[in-house]
Amino acid sequence: SRIALGAAFAALLATATPALADLKIGLAAEPYPPFASQDATGKWVGWEVDFAEALCAEVKEKCEIVATAWDGIIPALTSKQIDVIVASMLVTEKRKEVIDFTQFYYDTPPAIIGAKNGDKDASADHMKGKTLGVWFFGNEYPFLSWMSQLGLPTTGGADGVTVIKQGFNVDPLIQKQADCISTMTYNEYWQVIDAGITPEQLVTFKYEDQGVAT
Repeated sequence: SRIALGAAFAALLATATPALADLKIGLAAEPYPPFASQDATGKWVGWEVDFAEALCAEVKEKCEIVATAWDGIIPALTSKQIDVIVASMLVTEKRKEVIDFTQFYYDTPPAIIGAKNGDKDASADHMKGKTLGVWFFGNEYPFLSWMSQLGLPTTGGADGVTVIKQGFNVDPLIQKQADCISTMTYNEYWQVIDAGITPEQLVTFKYEDQGVAT
């Protein structure tokens, strides 16, 4: 879940023992620089890769990076295809029912951003009729909670919002496929800025400012 407010090192690395075989570290197969992506040689590089390697060195375990599709990464853990997940993953009560999390290794607020139309109001009237890009696989819950608070259906139409499944990029906003998209303030937000849109041209709705638990 890449709307993740708190990224976590999920599972049991902290209790690893020398008796274990090589630990299989699950990383999302979808590129997510600067956290994890493949270089020109196909090697996985990035901050989370470095972090995983440092943790493995700390507990004196040999580790293997296993690229796993994001929508299957928790099932891969619970079915023991991988031993650990290192990823920007939102810690939710539902996920805590099936996997364990360590403490956060970073914490950053997620947000919905869009082109400014002279209105920063997060009211239902402002959102009605909009198309919104949303991350799924657990990341959609804060968004759905916000829409529920606003009394807006997410099935489209003039009185609701249309939801499109967003990849881990900002293309829907840049290509004008969506009015607003999901971002993390440390990463995707700056991708939008790098694409030539100025902060003054954007409106940002942080979930925490809307009273939504994340």
